[in-house]
Amino acid sequence: MDGGDGGSSQGLLSPDALLELLSFLPHPEAQRTLQAPLSKVYLSSFTLEENIWKARCVEQWKVPPNTTCHAWRALHIDLVHCLSLVDGTAEETCGGGGDYDNVVAIVQVLDVYRSLAEMTRACFDRLGHLLNSEEARQAVKCVDWRIMDHALWALKTYPDDVDLLLKILRFLVLAGRPAGRMEGAVMSRPPASDGPLRAFGPSGDGVEAVLACMERHQSNAAVQAVACWSLVNLALIPGQKRSLCRQGGVLAIVRAMARHPQDSEVHFRAMFALINLVTPDVTSEKIIQPDTMKAVVAIVVSAIQAFSNMVTIVNRACLVLHNIALDPGHLGALVAIGAPEELLHAIGKHPTDALLIQCATGTLRRLGR
Repeated sequence: MDGGDGGSSQGLLSPDALLELLSFLPHPEAQRTLQAPLSKVYLSSFTLEENIWKARCVEQWKVPPNTTCHAWRALHIDLVHCLSLVDGTAEETCGGGGDYDNVVAIVQVLDVYRSLAEMTRACFDRLGHLLNSEEARQAVKCVDWRIMDHALWALKTYPDDVDLLLKILRFLVLAGRPAGRMEGAVMSRPPASDGPLRAFGPSGDGVEAVLACMERHQSNAAVQAVACWSLVNLALIPGQKRSLCRQGGVLAIVRAMARHPQDSEVHFRAMFALINLVTPDVTSEKIIQPDTMKAVVAIVVSAIQAFSNMVTIVNRACLVLHNIALDPGHLGALVAIGAPEELLHAIGKHPTDALLIQCATGTLRRLGR
């Protein structure tokens, strides 16, 4: 391959062929190749030709082709630089590249480029990994209003991008996890509502966006499961909890379970959400309609039957029924739908599970059994 001063170009890739090759490379590698052309013959065409950089921005980053930009090369370089910030590979990542600093850097990238779906995808994908650490979750608290605004905006702007929706919903799950709690923990009382999810649509539009996502993708079990999972932590915040109940969140969970009757992940996450939603403070205020409560009892009883061998689902189902039974107005529905029989069956099936035994026996006592 000729590396001279512009002599023979025999054996060199044509510009079109090189661009095709670059499309298979990761963004940083393509960037380095374009910044250091294979031959001086192409120095002007690859470094100065705006159409080449425009093509990279449009094809790789999904920048709208009608964007008014007179410096496509500068835009492309900045996008690749932002990706290195998101990945935590940039040398100048603020503060030295710890989880806290990486979260702050990602929010700064979203501040500028959230309108590009590919950049938003990269940001929330990275956040999904970072937020497994307590340090990163503390960082989210410091920038909660900005980052939650980006999450809400993306849910509304990219409603059909399932991959992106899953990443954002998982981010909500991790961002809202109470400090020091392990995944799947059952809490005796809700934590103080100082988590970042309080900033997720405080007027109720955050809840509305999640429920709209569930409605739009009813047939997608993965969306339903992670959406139910996000509702678990939203329901720990009193204002968000009431908004969820008033906007049909409980019914959305019931529909997800009914639509995916054999999906254990959907049912496991749904049970956790119902545990936090169907509580005396809500049922006594009649925020949830009586017909919806009957539907909850019916679907939970069905789940105990369908997943009788999975104690992690059955014991949470018993806790849901226990919460419902705390309101005397629902005892008749529990009996009519067959809850006592299923609770007795669950006790016989899993006699050593403390949570199940405690919830089931307490409920049976309230039902006079």
